[in-house]
Amino acid sequence: MNDMSKRLGIETLCEGIENRSQSDFLKEIGCQYQQGYLFAASMQPDELRQFLGKVGDQLEDISLSDYYSQIDRVNVLSDPQPGGTEFQPGGKYRRADGHR
Repeated sequence: MNDMSKRLGIETLCEGIENRSQSDFLKEIGCQYQQGYLFAASMQPDELRQFLGKVGDQLEDISLSDYYSQIDRVNVLSDPQPGGTEFQPGGKYRRADGHR
């Protein structure tokens, strides 16, 4: 599903993540977003505000959203880049073969 989503340019969200090995595997295959008990249980709005107050500094920096968006476009399953791809904040990237 993740491969098909990447090919179609659709963002992915995997639900029900319960342990670190599941999360690590999904990161390896390029899953963009994850949710589940590994991160937090379901909560009411007031509980969510408290939770975000405690862990807010551990969340992704919103100013890097363009950077993460560029990374998410790489399909590591069907189009791996030999030598990797260099990503930079601001949405710029350079593949190892020199293409942009």
